[in-house]
Amino acid sequence: MIIPCGGETVPRPGEHRAGSGYVGREMTSRRAPQGIFAADVRVFRLYPDGTVLDVLVKPAPGPAEAALIATWLVPDPLPAGVHATRYTRDGRHIGFSTRDRIHGTDVEVTGTYRGDALLLDLRSPGRTLRQVRFRRLWPAAR
Repeated sequence: MIIPCGGETVPRPGEHRAGSGYVGREMTSRRAPQGIFAADVRVFRLYPDGTVLDVLVKPAPGPAEAALIATWLVPDPLPAGVHATRYTRDGRHIGFSTRDRIHGTDVEVTGTYRGDALLLDLRSPGRTLRQVRFRRLWPAAR
């Protein structure tokens, strides 16, 4: 069973947490990144409207777990342990802010997307991870 770190796969009755706010212009292009992307235990789900859902999943998921993750990693109702935010984009470049659930700090995420992968830099106070490859797990490449 896949369980998001710090949360449950099913939200508690009546629980709903709002996202962290809107960070950019509205997404309208059909080429906007979308799907579930993972690098080790960090999972992002991107929607073409600019919504990003961020969660830690243990054990680190692969393509075999992606369809199950897609059933519970949804914006409404937002499951416990999931952080919602918005991305901005300019061509193939994207950016958004999220939270480091371990240290409680903001994380600035910037990078590019191409097909089945996101290549991202994650910056937080005292720590920078560069060129982290998040591969798309769902939907599967056509």
